[in-house]
Amino acid sequence: SRPRETIIVLYDYKLKSAEEKSVVSVEVTHPPNETTPQRHAGATVLAHIVEERRVSGMNGNPLKVYEVRLSFMESPGCHPTVRENSSESRAGLITVFILNTEVF
Repeated sequence: SRPRETIIVLYDYKLKSAEEKSVVSVEVTHPPNETTPQRHAGATVLAHIVEERRVSGMNGNPLKVYEVRLSFMESPGCHPTVRENSSESRAGLITVFILNTEVF
């Protein structure tokens, strides 16, 4: 079994301009050799790499390596096929989820 990520919720706000939506931000730390399953429940996900790098493959497209200061977005319906920290150092990112309030 591969190690799993550590998650710290940074904030959770209901959007006043769209009351059925919330915005949630989390700090995610990925240990070496970690993999993460898909689980954003139909949310729009914005991620910004803050430490090391992250390998990601989405919707059957070729793998892409995201380095520090790079960001990416996953739209609802996106299917990540690979999400992992294949390095020997921990990796970190700040992620923002825009989702239906009832889901969170």
